[in-house]
Amino acid sequence: MHLGMKLPLNRHFVGNFIQQLYPYGKKVSAYINQCLWPHQCLGCNQLIDLNQHFCSSCSLNVMSLPFYFHCNHHKKQYVDGISSCFRYKKPIAHMIHSLKYLANSYSINFASQHLAKRISLILPVDMIVPVPMSLKRLRLRGINAAGELAKSISTKSDISCDISMLYRMGNPVPQVGLARDKRLTNSIGTIAIHPSSVDQIKEKRIAVIDDVITTGATINECAKVLKRAGASHVYALTLANA
Repeated sequence: MHLGMKLPLNRHFVGNFIQQLYPYGKKVSAYINQCLWPHQCLGCNQLIDLNQHFCSSCSLNVMSLPFYFHCNHHKKQYVDGISSCFRYKKPIAHMIHSLKYLANSYSINFASQHLAKRISLILPVDMIVPVPMSLKRLRLRGINAAGELAKSISTKSDISCDISMLYRMGNPVPQVGLARDKRLTNSIGTIAIHPSSVDQIKEKRIAVIDDVITTGATINECAKVLKRAGASHVYALTLANA
């Protein structure tokens, strides 16, 4: 290692490093993280107790959504249904930003708990797959939030997860900032299935995971290729609905 190299000194890095070194790494990691990075509200970063996710003020503004509703964003619909846990407003929007760009383990844990609960109660699925990210954006961001959520949900729900089943072809323009009509067409033809995963899909009920759904265009494109590969049902499961 080059002596001048800067290590990514954050709670995620330190926690993983300690857990690999010591047999009681999880307890040691939790203690050190609490000392270096005190537990903060996921909505406003105010210091809170370890058993909380939001401060009392932010908790009042968390807008939960009904457990299930049919998806009708498109005339040509491939998604069989969609469920989102929350409305995309503060403090949830702030929490998703930390999940997307900072790999905040508390955000991932909170989000996956709620998503896993929805799967256990309303979605009889055989497999979980995340919405894929282009390689260019993955290199820039360093993390695919949907992939991290899918892995965590799989662990909590004991449902198999394939994070590499779907992939983005090329480098499509990011959906963020596009007008609705552009969003609806921007993802067409950009999602594909890895050949090694095709045999896993036939007659399976699959939940596609993402952090936020707006128009539903990207998830619908994922559902299209999964249905054409033989999936019996494809559901969309997101943390928030914008």
